[in-house]
Amino acid sequence: MQTIALVACVAQKHQQPRAAQALYLSPWFRKARAYLEQEDIQWYILSAQYGLVSREQVIEPYERTLNTMPAKERQVWSEQVLQQMHAVVPAPMQIRCFAGQCYRQYLRPLLEQAGYQIEVPLEHLGIGQQLAWFGSQMEGVHREGHR
Repeated sequence: MQTIALVACVAQKHQQPRAAQALYLSPWFRKARAYLEQEDIQWYILSAQYGLVSREQVIEPYERTLNTMPAKERQVWSEQVLQQMHAVVPAPMQIRCFAGQCYRQYLRPLLEQAGYQIEVPLEHLGIGQQLAWFGSQMEGVHREGHR
């Protein structure tokens, strides 16, 4: 079964439009991107403003976040993402989700009901532990001499 990854957007962004993979500036996002590029996994961004976004899609900076969005709006957002997923990566598909609870709460059950298999590698880790996890994954590949 093919695997893709979904990565949450972050607050730190460039102030000018650019490809989504280059718009987000936080250390967490940069580490997630480096990890997924190293793993050679197709990945998409979960944008609070635009829903499911391809890495190459040029988007405008924005301030919207799911972290402060009311539950009903997060449900609508999740339904939008599900529809976008069907158009881009139809089920069955293995999804590695690198996103916090606000992003997963309503989206995960919808994706699972639609036939996607979800894995959340960072599910019970704090932000510092998540950064360390990405770092250890990168170090392991460098030690083994892969890729």
